[in-house]
Amino acid sequence: MLKQKSNQGRIAPKEQAELVKGELDDFGSQLAAVVQKFLHATWAQYGQYWGKIYNHWIRTSTMDWALQKDRQFGG
Repeated sequence: MLKQKSNQGRIAPKEQAELVKGELDDFGSQLAAVVQKFLHATWAQYGQYWGKIYNHWIRTSTMDWALQKDRQFGG
């Protein structure tokens, strides 16, 4: 059986990183309006609409992340 090496000593926590600004952070109200206007659309459809209206093409995962972040922080 393998024996794990154990280290003794103190582990200091790393400094907390700054919050990374998301690609859609400045578009919270516009993003919410798109979702409210097209409640039954797919993520792909939201992305197509966003790209046509704002000439800003984004991944569906970016839009999903922005909406979750907005909801989490009460935006």
